[in-house]
Amino acid sequence: MLLSALNVNSRNANPLEILYPTDWFPLQSEHQQKMTEEFLERLEVFTLLKRTSISIAEKWEQTAPEEFSGTSLKDFLGTVPNMVNGYDNLHNFDEFCEMYRLKFGKEPYLSPTHRQRWDSRRNVTAQERDEGLIKIQKYRKWATDVLFGGDSAKVMVVPQGRPGANYRDGVGNSGHAGTPAGPLGPIFTISMWGLPQVIVPIGQHPYQSRVSGLEEQAPMFTTLVGPPGTDVGLLQLAVNCLKAAEKPTEVLPGRYMFAPPTAESANLNKQDDRNAGDEIAAKSSI
Repeated sequence: MLLSALNVNSRNANPLEILYPTDWFPLQSEHQQKMTEEFLERLEVFTLLKRTSISIAEKWEQTAPEEFSGTSLKDFLGTVPNMVNGYDNLHNFDEFCEMYRLKFGKEPYLSPTHRQRWDSRRNVTAQERDEGLIKIQKYRKWATDVLFGGDSAKVMVVPQGRPGANYRDGVGNSGHAGTPAGPLGPIFTISMWGLPQVIVPIGQHPYQSRVSGLEEQAPMFTTLVGPPGTDVGLLQLAVNCLKAAEKPTEVLPGRYMFAPPTAESANLNKQDDRNAGDEIAAKSSI
C-alpha cells in the first residue's frame, strides 16, 4: 500500500539467481540458521532455482575498483560506519544537550550502552565523516554494478535479527548468538548499499527474559535484497513464496508474532538450541 501510494516504479524481481553470502552464513544460532534454511528451501522450490554461494569479501578482492586494487574489504571500510554514524549520532544532540544543561543544570541521562558509544566517537571529525560518506558511495556503486548488475536478475538472502533480547541497560550485554555485527555485518552493509530490502517474518524463538522473568518469543526474520528498483517485486516475491508454502504472510500485534507456541514445538526448539548460549533458555521437560 505504501509503495503504491508513493507511485514507485518497479522492475520485475523474479530472480534468475539466488545469492547466498558465505560471509554471514551459516549463523551461530542453530535454530536461526535452521529457520533461514527452511525459508531458503521454499524459495528454491518456488523459483525452481538453486542458491549460488558467494563471498562478498572475495568478490571485492577480485573486482574492486582500480584505485582500491589489493586492498581488502575490511581495510577499505575500516571504521567507516563508526565515523559516519558516530559523528552525526553524537552531534545531532548538541543543541538538545546544551538546552538541557541550561534548564536543569545537569547532563541528560544516557543509558550505559549509549554513553559508551558516544564516548568512543567524540574524536570523530566532520572531515572524517565526509570521507567515510565518499567511501560508502564507491562501495554502493561497486555492489550495484558487480553483485547485482549484469543481465541476470539476482536476489540475495541476508540474515536479520537475533534469537533473543538485545538489552541496552548495561555495557556489553548484546554479544550473543545472532546476526553478525560490525562494519562487515549485514546491517551496516545493506544500509551502505542502499538497495531494496524486504524483511520476511519466518518464525519465533523462545528465550528467557531477565526483564519479565518469563520465557518470551523472539521474532525471527530473514531478508531479501535486490537490484535498484525492485522494491515492489521483492515484496511480491516474498509474499508469493510464503503463500505457495502455506506460511503466514501477516503477523499478530502484541506479545507473539505468530500464534503462541505449543508444548511440542517448545520442546523441539529446546533440543535445537541446547548449547546456543546464555541468552537462549533451555526449557525444562514438559
